[in-house]
Amino acid sequence: GTPVGQVDVAGLSFTARVHPKLKAGQKARLLLRPEHVSISLPDQRDGWNTAPAKVTAIAYQGATLRFTLEMGGGRLLSEFPNGPDAPRVDIGQSVDVAWRRDAALALPLETQ
Repeated sequence: GTPVGQVDVAGLSFTARVHPKLKAGQKARLLLRPEHVSISLPDQRDGWNTAPAKVTAIAYQGATLRFTLEMGGGRLLSEFPNGPDAPRVDIGQSVDVAWRRDAALALPLETQ
């Protein structure tokens, strides 16, 4: 499988799967599928990354709610089924986000 390591992205430090071409000290981009990002912190258990974020947009897409979040100078998306268990937050609200460490992949940023 893909090796796991500590990566610094947007001023924050996370544990993630690390692309083999990413070298120590190299700038990276953290990739996460929106459905793997939780806005309600599940609980403080091993295997989860957590970070503070701010809700910048909410899109109602029928059966899905998509949240755009600002986190450490970067942007993060989160999706939930539109229903009673979806997070009830407002634009501008500060929240905590969480995702399993194995749900993230750190890739090297390409230089132009």
